[in-house]
Amino acid sequence: MTMNNDRAFQRGAALLWVATAVFLLISFGRFLPLGSTDLAAHYLLVDEIMRYGGVRPHAPNLGIMATYPPAAHWLAAIAGWIGGSGLIGMVLVCIVSVFCAYVLIGHLLGATSPTRMALFLVVFALSIPSRSLIGWEVQTSFFFPQLVADVIYLAALMWLAKDIEPWKQIALILLIGTLTMWVQPVVAVHVFAAGLTFIAFQTLHRWVISKKAPVPGLYILVVAVVLSVTAIWLNPVFQSIRANANHDGALEFGYSRVLWIAAACGGVGTASLVNRLRGRGELVDSVLGCACVAAVILVMLQFVALKLHGEGSIYAVKKHMFFAFTLAAMNAVRLIAGYMPYSKIRLPAARLAIPIIAGAASWAALSRFDTPVAPVVRAINYANDAAQVRLPHLSPGNTVVRDGTAPRIVNWMISLSAFEYPFNLPAALWLVGEKYDDGARFAMVRRSPAIDKNCSRRYAESEAYVVVESDCLSIYSPGDLIRFGINGEGIDGSPYKTTGWGRIESMITWASESAGLSMTLPAGIKGPFMLTVEAGALLTSHHPKQVVDVLVNNQKVATWTYALGNDALVTKSAEIAARVIDGDTMQITFKAIDAVTPVQADPGSVDTRVLGLAVKTLRITPS
Repeated sequence: MTMNNDRAFQRGAALLWVATAVFLLISFGRFLPLGSTDLAAHYLLVDEIMRYGGVRPHAPNLGIMATYPPAAHWLAAIAGWIGGSGLIGMVLVCIVSVFCAYVLIGHLLGATSPTRMALFLVVFALSIPSRSLIGWEVQTSFFFPQLVADVIYLAALMWLAKDIEPWKQIALILLIGTLTMWVQPVVAVHVFAAGLTFIAFQTLHRWVISKKAPVPGLYILVVAVVLSVTAIWLNPVFQSIRANANHDGALEFGYSRVLWIAAACGGVGTASLVNRLRGRGELVDSVLGCACVAAVILVMLQFVALKLHGEGSIYAVKKHMFFAFTLAAMNAVRLIAGYMPYSKIRLPAARLAIPIIAGAASWAALSRFDTPVAPVVRAINYANDAAQVRLPHLSPGNTVVRDGTAPRIVNWMISLSAFEYPFNLPAALWLVGEKYDDGARFAMVRRSPAIDKNCSRRYAESEAYVVVESDCLSIYSPGDLIRFGINGEGIDGSPYKTTGWGRIESMITWASESAGLSMTLPAGIKGPFMLTVEAGALLTSHHPKQVVDVLVNNQKVATWTYALGNDALVTKSAEIAARVIDGDTMQITFKAIDAVTPVQADPGSVDTRVLGLAVKTLRITPS
């Protein structure tokens, strides 16, 4: 290939990379993944940086995020300043990070090998159900900084794969590892671990080849270990992240036996290293094998620390699996390709497949970006306007968002950022059913005829939203239909819920074995009433019947039975005598007798929630 042709090829490849990245940005830049409270927490830090140009020393709403490494959030803030929204900034940084990570993975596998590229597509497709490849950090959970740091980690592996002097390797590990600490310390530890394992293996490799103990290499290894451990342990960010590791969140893979899968990944990495000691493979195989073994060692060490010292959590153990599983897949590709026909063929034009393969892999990893971001940004803009301009008497922590048409994580995110509601992990319980906002004086809600009727004091009114005093949200006018889903007819039931409720779904909300409602009746209305509820229950051949006691102000007013074979949702009624009403308050409780989990009702399920009623609508009418 001539120089001019080579330049034309490089320009064509660059255009293909840019085109693929732009395509991903257009396809997914308009959406959010709403599967984890981490989204709200990380947006909170991005919003803080955008507002104040840094993190305030005593921010009332940041909580543990005040000490979180901020480098990835600065990237999102810069993108947010350009694009007008920190939330969109985070999304764009996520998309670019996933794409860059898979471009680097493609080059580590061998960009000019058609065999490896084709094999990687097969291995990648087979690995998708695991949900533990790099890039999946932002699906069920939203490990935004870890995703950004993945790019640095893979770039470090590429640099280690160059044949450089040992002292340069140490300098590289120390520099990149220390810098990565300010992005995500877990990934930084993987940088150090992969680098140290690689130096140790290279020392062993030289010993096998020369048959002579490599004393200088052993000294270098000792120095590298001491410097790396010092750099990790003395970094204040590492100590902060150790405390955060005790938080146990929800992170589900496509397999349950994490340690067994980790051990299998370690076996693949070890096979690469053995293959290398036998004179097969290339330097990059040493790097990938060492990185895989190091990742598995960190999985095991995190588990041992949890079991022996109570430090960390299963959540923290699982975070390491994104590295272990991805590196095992990469090692498997290179190992298998070495035994396939035509594996030694190298085509420079095959590099053009890298952006296409990276784009396809990124598409799969970003598939949970499915919630339109524009409505969320509009709600954020309104809240910021209400808090800072049109409602100046609000103070931090006295206002929350209660928009029943929006996912709860969005409500929590805006409450934390715009209205500076205090951040704490127990508050996240609200996202799975419990309230976090009982002490808030004001609430931002979506406007409706019921709000206009029941809330006489309204502030910062717009066509879509209004801020009201929280007390008026519990007022219920008999005859109004209450809905318990995001969609459907009726007024939002969220303000009436007390405890025992799960996540709001499209048409229903599941109640646990005991779930409550509390409402205030207009003055002068005493009853009697008729309570009508459209609901269903968890019914299978293993659990064919569900009995539910209905209590009003702690007095039983009905017992309802739901049986297998009836409609999924049925309407049942109960009379509420006037003597049951205590003043103007009505407390309604649904107690599901012998409620079970989906796992108990269906052995094929993995859902461990206790489910009582699936409530769609409720109405109370004068009898």
